Amino acid sequence: MLMSSTSLPRRLAVLALAAAITLVGLSIPTFAGSQGHEAAARRVVGRTVTGSPAAITRYWTKERMQTAVPLELVVDSKSPAATVADARPAGVPGEVPAVAPTSGAAAPAEAATAEVAPEDARRMSGPFPYTRSEITDPATFPYSASGKVFFTLAGGNYVCSATAVAGGNKSAVITAGHCVNDGAGGPWATNWAFAPGYRNGVAPYGMWAAETLYTTTGWINEASFPQDIGGAIILPNSSGQLLVDVVGGRGIAWNQSAEQSFKSFGYPAVAPFDGSKLFVCESDLGMRDTFVPGAGPDPMGIGCDMTGGSSGGGWIIEDSLVNSVNSYKIVGENEVMFGPYFDSVAEALYNTVSESSTTPSPSPSPGDPTPSPTPTPSPTPTPPSEPTVHKVTVTLELVRNLVAKGTMKAVDGYKPCTRLAPIKVQRRAGTSWKKVAMVFTNDFGRYRAKVAAKPGRYRVVSPKGMVDEMNLCSATKSPVRKAR
Repeated sequence: MLMSSTSLPRRLAVLALAAAITLVGLSIPTFAGSQGHEAAARRVVGRTVTGSPAAITRYWTKERMQTAVPLELVVDSKSPAATVADARPAGVPGEVPAVAPTSGAAAPAEAATAEVAPEDARRMSGPFPYTRSEITDPATFPYSASGKVFFTLAGGNYVCSATAVAGGNKSAVITAGHCVNDGAGGPWATNWAFAPGYRNGVAPYGMWAAETLYTTTGWINEASFPQDIGGAIILPNSSGQLLVDVVGGRGIAWNQSAEQSFKSFGYPAVAPFDGSKLFVCESDLGMRDTFVPGAGPDPMGIGCDMTGGSSGGGWIIEDSLVNSVNSYKIVGENEVMFGPYFDSVAEALYNTVSESSTTPSPSPSPGDPTPSPTPTPSPTPTPPSEPTVHKVTVTLELVRNLVAKGTMKAVDGYKPCTRLAPIKVQRRAGTSWKKVAMVFTNDFGRYRAKVAAKPGRYRVVSPKGMVDEMNLCSATKSPVRKAR
């Protein structure tokens, strides 16, 4: 769930990224009903992941799985109003029921099987009361539909969570947008693999490679938190079996009342958790976040203390239906989890990942907010011989005893250059500059670093770096400031 402001050094050299994943279009289904549904369908974008399933699953050695780090999204935002608002459905409600596995995962002995031994459940107070428990047998349906996700993004290996859902292709997975794409013009994930029923380093049903990744144009263009929703079409395993046949699929619902009791599942990996176990938080709706950036319905907040790594894990209502995913937390609110409200955009994304063929046609570029519902393939354009260079600037302020802080900006407004960019704090030592701290900017281009309180002259520098093969961020340094 959550991408900390220092978790992903975006400006890494990733020249091979575009070769690893190919932009494709969506075979977007035609929706019966309102024009609103058709408009929602045009707000979904996807990429096909190249490479064989065997190559992707081979990539995830035991060592790489153990060293992959959680992707965590923490928002430096105003505190949202601690009241429930606008709990009514946003559009025409709809749902798809869950399906049990036909092979593989065993069904529980009886419905409403206890998720954990009572002595293992913890009742938490927080701003909103909730319980948090470990799922002790995640290989049993319906918990087998939850899984851990492993993927590569901008040169680093990361983990998230996801949920297999019922659908026509029996191959759909729902997760967070930031678990498939870096947002706001950033790169797509590669080596994307789903491990359902994962526990203590064991994937009982194997690693399942993604064929195609999807997210909303709200996320891919603007990193809009209300539209932080992603999905994947999963390839058959080496035996030719389909994912949902083996592990089952949760149902899914959209345009429901926000006034629900939610069960949020995920694999938290930041202390006090270690990413090896599936947990669930159970909480009623606590609030709607009216301050978070981005267009779309206000995200929902529930009580939950799960940490990074649980991103993308499904919020279940009525013990059956996915109705949101773990998305982000707000600085200082460690026991409140936020997730997007599933409206008609979530419906469109679900319909795309659950019904699309396994060979989708090329899609428009991520920058097109209204791609055609029936795109036609076109020749792949030849990339420019030289990447576009985006000039950036950075400021420095010295406060207290002693904190260096400031903001990085792109002259042309290209956000990926300013999000999660490396910042080196330097102090003048004789005739040279000595590095005294290293941090990364947050999603809003701001940084903050605590340094030893020594008088002298200070500056911050950031090296040039690639976002992808077509975009290069310039190096920059701040004016020199004195500390007395």
